[in-house]
Amino acid sequence: MFNISSYLDKCKTLLAGQEASKEYIQSIIKEVCHIDIQKDVISIKNGDIYITAQPIIKNEIFLKKTLLLEKLKEKNITQIY
Repeated sequence: MFNISSYLDKCKTLLAGQEASKEYIQSIIKEVCHIDIQKDVISIKNGDIYITAQPIIKNEIFLKKTLLLEKLKEKNITQIY
């Protein structure tokens, strides 16, 4: 029989890990680009990072993509789009 509570616990664990990853990404962007972005503009899907922010902010992040990727690879977070 399917136990819904175990499924919900699994989802809670995954979301907690994703929130920690978002905080780490946020801190790396602030460290490298000197831009303070909110966690809600960062989404992670299938190991890819998506940032929905103003074009000027995304452009700054894109210009420093190589350095950001190096720092993110230390934590196994690989791509920024």
